[in-house]
Amino acid sequence: NASARPFFKMSATGAYVTKEPVADILKKGLAEALQKNDFIGGDSGRYELHGDLQLFDGGVINGFWKTTAKAQITVRFELVEKNSGQPVWHDTFTGQTTKDFVFANKDFYASLFSDAATELAKRLIADKTFRSFFE
Repeated sequence: NASARPFFKMSATGAYVTKEPVADILKKGLAEALQKNDFIGGDSGRYELHGDLQLFDGGVINGFWKTTAKAQITVRFELVEKNSGQPVWHDTFTGQTTKDFVFANKDFYASLFSDAATELAKRLIADKTFRSFFE
């Protein structure tokens, strides 16, 4: 349903050291995933999808034989009907991943958080209630 496709917005608070704000990076990736799955049709759709970045965190678990890095991204989503401005759906999703490593550099961590964002997008797209607004 082309008229049901949402326009996507993302917000966040806090400080993260990246070239672009983390919320903008996440917004671009999620918008691409939604578009590839026929959810976003631009600004003319019936809904706006708002996202509030709740958690962007990582950590390292040191073991005897290996070291594991963990990334976690949590976003609270809200689907708002444009005409009324009223929310019609909301939920919070978490994407997380772990990877073992010997040496970690910025490319490793970029890949780690990219995988967590991909998992987050998959969970949103798979949500039956969210999908029902576009069928």
